[in-house]
Amino acid sequence: MENDRAHSAEEIVRGLRCWGGLTTPCKSESGDCYYIAHGWPVHCRETACNDAAALIEAQAAEIGELRGRVAELEGITFWAQNRYLKEQLAGLEAQLEEMTNRNDENLGMCRIWERRYVELQAQLTASREETRAARNELCLKCGRYHEAHKGACDGCRWTKGDKDE
Repeated sequence: MENDRAHSAEEIVRGLRCWGGLTTPCKSESGDCYYIAHGWPVHCRETACNDAAALIEAQAAEIGELRGRVAELEGITFWAQNRYLKEQLAGLEAQLEEMTNRNDENLGMCRIWERRYVELQAQLTASREETRAARNELCLKCGRYHEAHKGACDGCRWTKGDKDE
């Protein structure tokens, strides 16, 4: 072969288009066939076809490698995202469980405090009733019981606003 240099993909495609189906070399825009213009023998269709086959094989191999890498990257990305989302979900579920437990504890504490509040309210009401009854009894003893129902007894120290001393 007169020209052993490697040809670019564009040169190979141009040569195939020029030689495809012809028995005689074609004329390019510059006058001669691209391959002839660049020093190829007149009947070099076999060389052009071999170059095309080599180019196709090289590109097919490169495409296969790239597809493998893309699939690998997609797989890594998919599994990494999947793992990340699972970790996030597990964290959120743990947080929800903790909040539920805390809410249950808080609800239990609220119910305890509510019962205690009701008990204290009952004790306070009972204590007020006892105080009122004791005041009335003392006011009755001093003789001014009619005024005791109005809230004060001038005859003793047990007035409505005073506390037990």
